[in-house]
Amino acid sequence: MQKTLVTIGISFFNNQDTLGDAITSVINQTFSDWELILIDGGSVDQSLEVARQYSDDRIILISEGCYKGFVECLNQSISLASGKYYARMDADDVMHPERLKQQVEFLDNHPDVDVVDTTMYAMNQMGELTGERRIRPPANWNLRSILFGQVLNHATVMGRIDWFRSYPYDPLYVRAEDMELWCRTVGRSVFARIMRPLYYVREGRINVVNYRKSQKTSRQIFKKYGPGILSSREIHTLVLRSYLKAYLYTIMGWIGMQGVLTKTRNRKLNPEVIEEVQQVFLKGIKR
Repeated sequence: MQKTLVTIGISFFNNQDTLGDAITSVINQTFSDWELILIDGGSVDQSLEVARQYSDDRIILISEGCYKGFVECLNQSISLASGKYYARMDADDVMHPERLKQQVEFLDNHPDVDVVDTTMYAMNQMGELTGERRIRPPANWNLRSILFGQVLNHATVMGRIDWFRSYPYDPLYVRAEDMELWCRTVGRSVFARIMRPLYYVREGRINVVNYRKSQKTSRQIFKKYGPGILSSREIHTLVLRSYLKAYLYTIMGWIGMQGVLTKTRNRKLNPEVIEEVQQVFLKGIKR
């Protein structure tokens, strides 16, 4: 018998400055039937001490004192989940107070949907709202659309736990494990998006080394899943674009300007909206 309706999985690695806000935003959800599994990937800063400050009985903290990769932590949290639904979150982001409630209601009302994501607000490293990432999903999610970048917003997804257990993340696809998962499952799954920003993603500080790894993995995905779906020219175009993006982010990283690139993905908001949304954000992380 399941004791909770939703399991939230957060893995953290050296996130001492942001982990507290992430955890607090879960505690402050309007929906309360949840458990939160925190998995330490081997932090060497004060992240573990931050996590230990929370005494909520719904929080499960796992720290084995050794380094664990992101995919290993993802699959571990899924294996330990007791909820009917499983929700993702990154340790440097914040949930909108209504996130869990609205995604649970959506999945309850759409039994055919396996995984649902949401749109997002973007914020800088200081927690100040900088824009909105509001991209409509394709009319029909398929392998072609995903290969061309119409993917789910990984940190915002919630889905049925049986689905996640049937399709574990593949550790061979480092830094692009989510894209590979969508490619592998789209032909036998139903994806959906709630067109309301229910998540605050922190942007601006990009690890160039990790970004280059993600682009290398993306090229592997194009070459594995592209044949038979895309033309040779389209595959070559995607691969070339991946090299160019990695090169551009490397150059911008050298001069400390990565944040300029991330801002191009977001829609600007007027000052009145920013003020209103900022107040909701602050309410979500109030301790």
